[in-house]
Amino acid sequence: MLLFLSIATLLFTPYVGATGSFSKIKALKFSSNSYIQYSPDMSPLTNVFSICGWIKDIGSSSYRTILMYYNSITELLIFTDGSNLALFGSYQHLQSKFSVAKGHWHHICSTWSLASRSHSYYVNGVLLGSRQTTAGRTLKTGGELTLGRWSGYNWPFNGEMVYLNVYAKELSSSEIASMVEKGMCNVEADEHESSRVIKWEELVKLRSTGTVTDVYIDECLVQFRSSFDQKVAKLEGAERKLNETAGELTETRQKLNATIVELTETREELNSTLDNLTETRQELNTTLDELKEVLANQNNTW
Repeated sequence: MLLFLSIATLLFTPYVGATGSFSKIKALKFSSNSYIQYSPDMSPLTNVFSICGWIKDIGSSSYRTILMYYNSITELLIFTDGSNLALFGSYQHLQSKFSVAKGHWHHICSTWSLASRSHSYYVNGVLLGSRQTTAGRTLKTGGELTLGRWSGYNWPFNGEMVYLNVYAKELSSSEIASMVEKGMCNVEADEHESSRVIKWEELVKLRSTGTVTDVYIDECLVQFRSSFDQKVAKLEGAERKLNETAGELTETRQKLNATIVELTETREELNSTLDNLTETRQELNTTLDELKEVLANQNNTW
């Protein structure tokens, strides 16, 4: 039983771990004019950051805002179609390179560091563009981070997002490609957990303005159901093998017990035979002594 529970734990741990949980496939759906706004601690991100997550754009209006960070100016801004990407108040316009169809999930990643001074933007692991920033310019702290709207403008996101995180690290193109390859439904622990500063599982708990709802991702639920069924089949197979082994062990134990009984009976028979042989030897010795005495008497007579 303990072995069965150990196998079950190994198979299902990815679904119930701290960061490898179903919260990673629970998306936030933003309706028109809904958003989440708060003031996070940005101090770990002043010199380096990567903003990565999965997005599904279902809106029809222009200028649909995924994320904005404001502190006297627009420090950070990401639009759904790459039409406006801002860092330190300077903009990139990459909509001509953006080719994801509306209503389809895709991965985005915006990276920058003071060391490289390169503000880069990736969609599905492909670099769409990069721009050099002013030497010495760092991200200001103390501002407001808004998900789902450009603060001060009625430019809502009107879509779904999941597992959006901000890392205190400039992710490389290969690291971003690895995120995309693992897919939106990956429930394993984040490889860059040590540098994850703004965490998705904390964002989903924040108070929202307007209608922001939790929705499970159909594609992931189908994938997890298939994976779950496969794991259940493995558990059932393991259980059958354990039961077969238990049956074999019971049969072997019965045979051993029978052998022990036979050996005990054989030992008793041997002991009885040995007693008989001892008694026979004693009789033979007595008979030999008598013969010796008879011979001795005959010799004296002769």
